[in-house]
Amino acid sequence: MKMTKTLATMTLALSSMGLLWSGQMASADEYSDYSYSYTSSDSSNLYPVGQCTWGVKSVATWASNSWGNGGDWAANAAADGYSVGTTPVVGSIICWTDGGYGHVAYVTDVSADGQIQVLESNYAGNMTLANYRGWFDPNNSVTAGTVSYIYPNS
Repeated sequence: MKMTKTLATMTLALSSMGLLWSGQMASADEYSDYSYSYTSSDSSNLYPVGQCTWGVKSVATWASNSWGNGGDWAANAAADGYSVGTTPVVGSIICWTDGGYGHVAYVTDVSADGQIQVLESNYAGNMTLANYRGWFDPNNSVTAGTVSYIYPNS
């Protein structure tokens, strides 16, 4: 199943980055209840632990430490030469620009109807990296603002 393969790939990547993972593999139906808990010995992530930027940088190590608040990530990534667009892709970073600090999350799955699943931190007061929403429409979610995606460079 695609979801299981994605989770296995993320687990291997996290292990190779020196991040400790606790949890168990979940089926796609159980994915919305699946939670990750990280402690990091990786000093390359300079964002404050528990913030959305820290959570995304923990799994998208290609993201820069200099992109600032979540609402600034898309513009700053574009200035650094990354492609930014409006189509969700697994492995991309979703950014919400709400006029304040904004919010970012890491896209783990995309359905045919445009709904996504993400890993995020500092969502609804939760300061650990997890999938708190299950499947949702990013353009009609409780997170306000304009939506864009940062794509990793090949």
